Amino acid sequence: MKSTDPRASVAMEGRLVKYGDSSHSVAFLSASSRPHQVHLIMIGGLTDGLMACRYVPKLATELDTLGVQLVQPLLGSSHQGYGTASLDQDAAELHDLCVTLSSRFMSKGVILCGHSTGCQDACRYLLTSTTKDTSSSSSAPPVLGVILQAPVSDREFMSTCPGSANQLVEAREMVKSGRSEEFMSRSTMWDNAPMTARRFLSLYDVGGDDDMFSSDLSDQELRQKLGHMEGTPTLVLSSGADEFVPPHVDIAVLSERLRAALGSTAHCVVLTGADHACSEHTEKVIGVVSQFLRDHISVV
Repeated sequence: MKSTDPRASVAMEGRLVKYGDSSHSVAFLSASSRPHQVHLIMIGGLTDGLMACRYVPKLATELDTLGVQLVQPLLGSSHQGYGTASLDQDAAELHDLCVTLSSRFMSKGVILCGHSTGCQDACRYLLTSTTKDTSSSSSAPPVLGVILQAPVSDREFMSTCPGSANQLVEAREMVKSGRSEEFMSRSTMWDNAPMTARRFLSLYDVGGDDDMFSSDLSDQELRQKLGHMEGTPTLVLSSGADEFVPPHVDIAVLSERLRAALGSTAHCVVLTGADHACSEHTEKVIGVVSQFLRDHISVV
């Protein structure tokens, strides 16, 4: 079937780079007008791969003018691999990528830009990385800033889907019986991706590993999950008409609570009318991101 998606006719120039030991561990570095030593890593959400959002090609062009090169990695969790992956696995692979950017491309600093569930990856990387140690060529460059574009609660969205309660029961029973790494029934998956019980609970259970942005978490709980980001310039970039946020959740209020939990170096912007991927708000996304980088990232 012929695609009508405008992204189908969009091309990006650059180079494909191997960064880790796994066969999936490749990253696309966008073409740049000159060598850059600051890299923005675009981390997609569930089912995403390269060019996950419509704004990515134009963002790469804008970043180039700021002296920043866009990097799009494929992780083990990319596409339908998310059902067997974990945040720690993604963080480890991102570390391998950052080391490669340092050793092969002389990167002096990275900016993490998570989209959707990629936001959890960005937060976990900050928690687990040792980026402050830049004394050896094998170390990763420091994280200069973080952008959380559409940080939403997978758990709260899943709770609105028919049959979600039964799926939680199935996953909990599997984990309880020692079958956490076995696959759940394919019929229970909204996109038919193979998913282990462990990963299902991480995404969709209360207190799961991925449960960082739920509106029913207290301010203290949000701080416990996100407080380690204090000191890192962070932008919460929310979509005002995000289709993955339940109607009862006030997006503006939640965004401000996330900003507060992230600490004094965090900022938040809500794009009025924008959907989850900001499909029709490319220019606004680029404008907000560019301004954030200019105002809060010292090397830009």
